[in-house]
Amino acid sequence: MAIMNAYLIQQVDQIDISMQEWNDLLQQNETNTIFQTREWFNCWWKTYGRGHGLFFIIVKHNNEICGFAPLYIKKNNHKKTLYFIGEGNADYTDFVTNTNKDIFLNRVFDVILSHKDKWDNLVLNNIPEFSKTTEIIKELCGKNKLKFHYHNNIICPTLEIKGNQKNLNKITNKKSIARKLNYYYKTGKINFKNISNLEQAKRHLENFFKQHITRCSIADYNSLFLNENNKIFYRKLLDELLPGKWIIFSVIEFDDRPISYHFGFDYNNKVIWYKPSFDISFYKHSPGQLMVKHLIDYSIKNDREELDFTIGDENFKHRFTNKIKRNCYIKIYSKNSSYYINRMMSLLIRIAKPISNKLTSA
Repeated sequence: MAIMNAYLIQQVDQIDISMQEWNDLLQQNETNTIFQTREWFNCWWKTYGRGHGLFFIIVKHNNEICGFAPLYIKKNNHKKTLYFIGEGNADYTDFVTNTNKDIFLNRVFDVILSHKDKWDNLVLNNIPEFSKTTEIIKELCGKNKLKFHYHNNIICPTLEIKGNQKNLNKITNKKSIARKLNYYYKTGKINFKNISNLEQAKRHLENFFKQHITRCSIADYNSLFLNENNKIFYRKLLDELLPGKWIIFSVIEFDDRPISYHFGFDYNNKVIWYKPSFDISFYKHSPGQLMVKHLIDYSIKNDREELDFTIGDENFKHRFTNKIKRNCYIKIYSKNSSYYINRMMSLLIRIAKPISNKLTSA
C-alpha cells in the first residue's frame, strides 16, 4: 500500500533535495516558472531569509520525495504570517509536486494545522488561476472549519506568440514605434543587445540600478534599489541564473550610451517581463517601448510561446498584449475570531472613508 508522509523542516541545511531533484520535480508541476526553481529559492533566502523562520514541508511517497511546500514565517506587529518563499518578489507562486495534488495538499495541510501555534495567518499570494491549488485549499478550509478570504483579480497581461505571428507584426510595426526608431536611426547609432557575458552584465547591472533610481526619483516614487538588499538579490540572481541562460538582461544603446534596460527571464519557453528601466532624458523618444519591441522580436525569433508581462495592470502592457491571465490570493486565519475582527475593521474603514472625504471637501 502506497504511503505518503509529510514533515516540517526549519533549517535550510536540512532540506535533503538536490538541485537536480528539485528542478526535475518542478518540470512535472502544473506551475513551472523561474520563481519555483532551486536557484531562485537560494538567491531569495540568502538575501531576505535572515530574521524569518523557515517553514519548509517535504512530502515523500514510499520514501521518495514527491513534492514540497516552500513556506516561511514572517513576524509583523505581533502577528506571525506564513508566506511562500519569494513573497514580494515572485510573480507566480505555488506548491511543487509530481503526484496527485489533492492527496499531496492534504498531507501538507496536515502539517500546517499541526503547527497552528506557529502562525496566525497563512497568505498564499500570486497562485496562477489555472492551478488546482486554490480550489483544493478552499475545500480543505471548509473541511477544517477555517475562515479565509479569496480573490482572483490579480491581472497578468500576456502576449501569446505561438500561432499569432501575423498579428504580432501589427504590434511590432506600429507607426508610432517606427517613428521612434527613425529618430534614433537619423540622429545617431542605436544598438539592441542581450548581455550574455557575466562580467559585462555585472557592470551594466550597476548602471541599471542608477538609471532606475534616477527615473523613479523624477517620477516621484522610490526605487526598490534604494534598498541595498534588493541590489544584492539582483546580483545573486545574475550569478546563479545568467550562466544557465535563464536570465535575459537586455540593453538598448544609443551612440554607446545605455538608454534602456530590462532585467527579465527566459525560462520554460517563455520570456518573463520583470524589471525595466530607461534614461529619463530620452523620455520623449520612448526607449521603453523600443525595449518591448526588442523582447517581442527576440521571442518570435527564438520561437517562444509567450512574452508574459506578469502582475500589474499598467496601461502600456495592454498596447502589446492579447491575453489576460489572473493570479489568485487566499488568506487563511488560524482563529475564526481573527477573521471576524478583520472583516469588522475593513467595514469600518469603508464607512469612515466617504465620511472623511465629505469633511475634507466641506
